Amino acid sequence: LDYSQYKEQSYEMAQIILGMLRYSKNSSGMDVPEFLLAIATKKLRLRESDKVKVVDSARMNGGIIRGLSECIIAETRVNRA
Repeated sequence: LDYSQYKEQSYEMAQIILGMLRYSKNSSGMDVPEFLLAIATKKLRLRESDKVKVVDSARMNGGIIRGLSECIIAETRVNRA
């Protein structure tokens, strides 16, 4: 799913993920790792500004959610180098 070329759709998808991140400590946030994995593997693409918001929010969590956010950050740095 490539939303990177569509400002509104990228924003909306980011808002969905951010909403799930707010509730990631309970059962309604169980899909968050799947979305972050999709971003990390580029199966889900957002505009850079939306991706940064999602990753920054995910970094505030612990466990696998934080780990996946760190993978996305590392992958972004490699691609910029």
